[in-house]
Amino acid sequence: MAGPQVVEKATRRTKRVAELIRHKLGRIIASDLGDPRIGFITLTRVVVAADLRNAQVFVSVLGPESKQRTTLRGLNSARPRIQAELGQALALRRTPELSFQLDAEMERGLRISALLSQLARESAEADREPQPDRPDAGEPSEEEKTDGQ
Repeated sequence: MAGPQVVEKATRRTKRVAELIRHKLGRIIASDLGDPRIGFITLTRVVVAADLRNAQVFVSVLGPESKQRTTLRGLNSARPRIQAELGQALALRRTPELSFQLDAEMERGLRISALLSQLARESAEADREPQPDRPDAGEPSEEEKTDGQ
């Protein structure tokens, strides 16, 4: 279940509140929520609404998609407890209502990085392999011959 959409037009105050929430949530979640579904997660970012009533918490979970969904379900079921602890930790009149979401940007970045690494390996292998179908393979090119003179 997705929460209300929070527009990412952040003021200095909403940025400070978002960073404070991210910091406090990290401590709350790390303090063992008692839910075995919640594994190792990374809080990648928090986006807070301008009125501070809602906050989208983006998380990254290493592992297969099933593990990610299970962790997200665990976070959402622990949300009331997390919300209560966050309310005690924050010095705000109202605690923003939290909405947990998987952050696809991190996984997309890892996938791009892996593809770039694979491309670099393939390129290096192609540079090392001799080109037997070229008639001048092994012979210096015309440009290399003139550079030596």
